[in-house]
Amino acid sequence: MIANDRIAALDEAILVAESLNLKEDAFSSMDGEARAASISSNMPLYMRGGNALRAERDVLKKRKNNDPFIIGLRDLEREISFLDGVHLDPSHLSAMRVDQEAFVPIHRIKPNRKMIMLLTLFGGLMLGVFAALLAEFLDKARREKPKVAASA
Repeated sequence: MIANDRIAALDEAILVAESLNLKEDAFSSMDGEARAASISSNMPLYMRGGNALRAERDVLKKRKNNDPFIIGLRDLEREISFLDGVHLDPSHLSAMRVDQEAFVPIHRIKPNRKMIMLLTLFGGLMLGVFAALLAEFLDKARREKPKVAASA
């Protein structure tokens, strides 16, 4: 399928190259590095010239097997081979298994009202003690405030 798309694109590029009288690639007159940079860039296919395009098309048409040119195909074949080696017996498969029946608990699990009340009482006492100590500290700091002597 991919080879057929490539052949169609090459056929069209050959027509364009022939209409422009491009037998060789348009970059044949350049030196090595400049030519390589130009060819590797995104240039239109017809710029490669009719001879090169015809040669590539002929090779693609004669190709018997495209497998070596498909990226990632060997990895997929290994995965299929692995999956083919997995044998499952449908009689041993089930969507779920019930270990024991569900039951209604005797005692409530949440909310634990006794624990909530104890924590609230303890937190309130701690907050009250902290507030009393803070109030005492502020009162003492206000009373011991040094008086600034007025300088004459």
